[in-house]
Amino acid sequence: MTRARFDELCDAVLSLPLDRSRALWSLHVAPQLEDGSLGLVMKAHHAMVDGKSAVELALLLLDLSPDAPEAEADDWVPRPAPSSARLALDAMVDTGGESLRAAAGFARAVTSPRIAGTLRRAALAVGEDLLRAAPSSYVNAPLSPQRILLHHTHDIEPLLEAKTKLRVTLNDLALAAVSGALRELATRAGELPQPLKAMVPVSTRAPEQAADLGNQISFVFIDLPVGMSTAADRLEAVRAATARFKEQERAAGGAAILGSLGVLPAPVKGAAARMAAAPRTYNLTVSNVPGPRMPVWLRGCALREAVPVIPLADGHALSIGIFTYADRITFGAYADPYALPQVGDLPVALCASLLDVCGLATPVGRRRRALRAVS
Repeated sequence: MTRARFDELCDAVLSLPLDRSRALWSLHVAPQLEDGSLGLVMKAHHAMVDGKSAVELALLLLDLSPDAPEAEADDWVPRPAPSSARLALDAMVDTGGESLRAAAGFARAVTSPRIAGTLRRAALAVGEDLLRAAPSSYVNAPLSPQRILLHHTHDIEPLLEAKTKLRVTLNDLALAAVSGALRELATRAGELPQPLKAMVPVSTRAPEQAADLGNQISFVFIDLPVGMSTAADRLEAVRAATARFKEQERAAGGAAILGSLGVLPAPVKGAAARMAAAPRTYNLTVSNVPGPRMPVWLRGCALREAVPVIPLADGHALSIGIFTYADRITFGAYADPYALPQVGDLPVALCASLLDVCGLATPVGRRRRALRAVS
């Protein structure tokens, strides 16, 4: 199978909803690509996993060495599938338990001296994040059933060097690179580059909960400085914005808001969820998911590359995932190709923007000599 054909397989698999009558995950295998590698398309519903737990789930298939012994077969037998009545009862118990835990948490907060801090963080999350409207943008459009996955992979070492020299985080550099790429995409679409409000998921799970399934995330929102013309200005704007939401502890405020939803009636909870996922609240999701920093293998085959897929909400034609693995960083653009036909230009724009960001750590004289050498 050619790589182009495998990309078509990925797009086809990701365009089909999971069968709700079966377990909410699927695994598709392309046994041999033309270069001798193996292709896997793994898909799991967000109700089961968030970014970190999805990585932990995938790592169950992988080994830390190429010659790891094969797992021995055991006598494990799956339990019989539960009946509809059992599922309904379990759902009632889970929902009730969540509501009671949320109510207990709220009661503790009310009687705790830390209530002022909790309420302050929640108020900041509401004011700075939820109530501040996102600008109108071409990336927000009605969706078709079709999906496309594009990606760009870059050596991580230049970014780590830039992180140290510029005294910023790897996430700051990645968000600045995404901002530059989206600026180029807007220009190619004939749009005026303008700031975009991005939802940035933040994990709230403790280290000992890394392998737990489910979703343990909060949210913050950040303005991507797409309207700024230079990489230096974009990086400074991102650095200031991320420092601000960390200082204000808005991720904790978002977690408090999400936790409080458990005590609301179901219709109100649904309306709140729809409002939080609306294009008025944010333009696109940009999610940074750390992967293993050491090489891993599957039955002796080294994992070369892993492309993250971030789900699309209604009215959001683009999401961007960022995944670090070993010595590489991969940006995955998941999009509706009909709502956003120019998205095919994004990988090239990401490549150019990453070079611009990494170049900020290079002295101007050396940068000019490098450009002359390339030309």
